[in-house]
Amino acid sequence: MTSIKHGNEDDAPETAPPLSSSNNNNAIGCCTRFAAELFCCGRNSVSMFATQDPDGRVVDLGKSFHSTTTAATTTTSSRWLLLLLSKFILWGWTVSTYILGVVTYTYPHWFMAYISYWTLAYSVVYMTCSLAVVAFAKRSNQQQPQHRQWLLRATWVMYLVAATHGMMVVLLFWLTEYSGNPVSYFLLMGHGGTFALVVLDGAVINRTPVRLKQYLFVLIFGSLFVGWSIVQAAVPIDNPFRDDEGSQYLYNILDWQDKPAESAIVAAMVLFVAMPVFSILFWGISLWGRRYVVDGDGDDDAVARDVHDHEQQQQQQTSDTEVEMPQTELIDAVQY
Repeated sequence: MTSIKHGNEDDAPETAPPLSSSNNNNAIGCCTRFAAELFCCGRNSVSMFATQDPDGRVVDLGKSFHSTTTAATTTTSSRWLLLLLSKFILWGWTVSTYILGVVTYTYPHWFMAYISYWTLAYSVVYMTCSLAVVAFAKRSNQQQPQHRQWLLRATWVMYLVAATHGMMVVLLFWLTEYSGNPVSYFLLMGHGGTFALVVLDGAVINRTPVRLKQYLFVLIFGSLFVGWSIVQAAVPIDNPFRDDEGSQYLYNILDWQDKPAESAIVAAMVLFVAMPVFSILFWGISLWGRRYVVDGDGDDDAVARDVHDHEQQQQQQTSDTEVEMPQTELIDAVQY
């Protein structure tokens, strides 16, 4: 990183506000918070993985994701083991549901053709990341390794992806696809059960601080399935569950062969109306009980402070490179 000094210090950009504790009373309105989360510009705008909320409070990522542990005492070790066990149960329950679906499916090669089971796979990925974060939790006085930061961010993003897709699957399946057949264990778990497990882990056990800008990942994963459904209909790729008339569509409401205009409208409504609404819902839920850095916690907030400092360094670097410098000024470049 290159630091550039200018002759006139009055022209230097303002520094970002310091870390704030959970006792910060700089309350802001709901609309202001929403705009700061949604838009990329503005005084209070927050980034996709920001630790600082628009009101100045700093989210404690270590406590939110249980990625840090305190001193190794009998009490803390017991709590960590209990937490690890609970996450292992949720992970095992989700993974076993996925495996059960594959091995009992009539056409196993066609299992991943449907959005329900794409979503089930997202839930497996989220649960695996969430379990790994706790299993490899670091001591609060240790430096956070780079690969663990990426693991934490993967957990952060995949919660919203799995939860949003899960709610969409629950509503679309039970309202548009379910025909009244007997409800089996797998049918229930694959279309609501694992969704409940994801929300339990991400919103209750963890306190995932959802950012609205993370909807970008929800949109990407959703668009991938829409793309697959178009390819499957256009080639076409043979659907073993095709109807008596030979139609290859995956869903009644997504028939690209016979009803392309209606299917395009449905896809657009899901991607740009339903999914954003669901993401906003989970963002609102995440505001409740959010865990913040508290002054006096000592090393317990090390992860939040490390990430916050890194964000401020990036912002400062961006500001420095945007400042126009007269050629008559003396520029000192210091590499560190």
